[in-house]
Amino acid sequence: MDIPVLLTGESFKNLIEVLVNKNQLNPNVEKLISDNLIDGQQFEKLTIIPHSKEFTQIYQHHNNIELTSSRYSLYPQLIHQLIDEIIDIDAYNEFEEPEVISLKNHKFFLACGCCPQISSIRNSSPINLHLCESVYGVFSKRK
Repeated sequence: MDIPVLLTGESFKNLIEVLVNKNQLNPNVEKLISDNLIDGQQFEKLTIIPHSKEFTQIYQHHNNIELTSSRYSLYPQLIHQLIDEIIDIDAYNEFEEPEVISLKNHKFFLACGCCPQISSIRNSSPINLHLCESVYGVFSKRK
């Protein structure tokens, strides 16, 4: 399937839960992902640390500070299980938690814990439209 998918914010946690359940990664039914670590409806600054070559390219000319109203912590063992076969980590946050992930078996399926704005670029198009265009342009070169 080559339909581009971009999930942000709370849907990041939902995706992780679906992947855990679908791949039976939690036989002991433990809590493997935290609730939202940001209280209320405010936005907090978050530092994005690119990990993949695609995100390094996207942020090479932009500040890596983004705004977010959601942040999650994943159990370290879960991260390793997911990385082995299911996801790639494209960026971390300053807390060394995965912030942006993509699915290994999908050309463009990106999930972000934050609501990325590529450093709050201000132009006439909606921020997420610019993000989608930037990210899809870089990720479409993936094999």
